[in-house]
Amino acid sequence: MHDSEWPIRIDLLAIPETMPAALYGLYEIFDAVGEVWQAVTGEPEACAGFDVRIVSPDGAPFRCVVGVPVEPHASFTDDVSADIVIATDQFIDMAVDPSALSPQAVDWLRANYARGAVVCTVCTGAVLLAATGLLNGREATSHWSMAPLFETWYPDIVLRRDRILVVDGKDDRLVTSGGASSWQDLCLYLIERFHGRETAIRMAKLYLLGDRSDGQLPFAGKSRPRRHEDAIVAECQVWIADHYAVANQVAHLIERS
Repeated sequence: MHDSEWPIRIDLLAIPETMPAALYGLYEIFDAVGEVWQAVTGEPEACAGFDVRIVSPDGAPFRCVVGVPVEPHASFTDDVSADIVIATDQFIDMAVDPSALSPQAVDWLRANYARGAVVCTVCTGAVLLAATGLLNGREATSHWSMAPLFETWYPDIVLRRDRILVVDGKDDRLVTSGGASSWQDLCLYLIERFHGRETAIRMAKLYLLGDRSDGQLPFAGKSRPRRHEDAIVAECQVWIADHYAVANQVAHLIERS
């Protein structure tokens, strides 16, 4: 625990590709730490809490990919003194080189890590962190459906698609979480890490945040395999993906095979 007499600064990354649920969910809960428990229960709470900001490349208001308004508090060029930065889930086009998603955001994440911040991601936000090179040779997690993307573009990263949280890097300063709703697990982890287990338990009780210690795989579905370069093999792959329960047809295999 690293609790102190002053709030821990958290900067939440927002770019046009950002999905709003985790962005605003994290903002609400972090902002409530140290205040809401006492307001609801009457029990005193000696916790400095968090100072939370939404940060974008230029600080100007915009509408994110699903049309929800985002009004940042700061830009990348403003005060860079955050203790924690978080890239929440992004809309990812699987057919496009992910390093082109937001070079400014990639540079901002890399710069924050270099000056000592804890850098975190939610779900597909790990793709931005992967583009920094900071995860090369390390373990990380993202949404289970991102496995083919990581295999193609970031083969040096050990993707733990079964995990909800993965903590790695120098001084445990790289924290990735898998799945869009894993922002809740990340939130409780950071609250406990910086303000103690009791504070995390109180926030879990207030917001009815549950346990997903079984990981992602109970939620995972079958992903269509990547298309093979050989046309006949590719045709078989597509047919198999759509007909798991059927014996042969395209591949002309016996039923046992």
